[in-house]
Amino acid sequence: MINKNKSSEGVAAISNDNCPGTPITSNGSCLTGSVACASSSYGPNQCNGCTCTSADDYDVYYSFAAQATSETVTLSNYASNFDAVMELRTACAYNTFLGCFDSTGTPTSVSHTWSNLTIGQTYYLRVFEFNYSSSPPSSPTFDICVTHTACTPPTASISVSSGTICNGQSATLTASGGETYQWSTGATT
Repeated sequence: MINKNKSSEGVAAISNDNCPGTPITSNGSCLTGSVACASSSYGPNQCNGCTCTSADDYDVYYSFAAQATSETVTLSNYASNFDAVMELRTACAYNTFLGCFDSTGTPTSVSHTWSNLTIGQTYYLRVFEFNYSSSPPSSPTFDICVTHTACTPPTASISVSSGTICNGQSATLTASGGETYQWSTGATT
């Protein structure tokens, strides 16, 4: 694991400067983050979006457990000259890089969906501003959200042709909201 702690240099270390970083829940509350006082860690990687190699720069980390096979990460509410880059990893170690996204230019927000994730596995998100060390943004803060599309199960309903079914009577049951149905009398023997 890479451990970068600036407190020995007289600058207070930030809590998510190192991996695993700050936990964030998919479809939970968005968090406000900052790359102020952060340091660099893993080096540059080839990124989608800009199809470029994003320079290694001051990065912070977030971790989330995948709740779906596709999760979308959105960075927003940052300065107009903040060039947001995000990178996904499977662990806090070298050679665990899954992908990087750096959009072309400096849009007002950046979203990227990572697919083929394993539900329940923890992933580590590295966030940094492209070229912060050479041209820092006017503000180092941003908002981060992790979201997924939740499947809603159908609501099944059954209606009876008559109000009450008595012993020995027949009734028509009509079911909707599902694909298959199984009838049970409720008997345990």
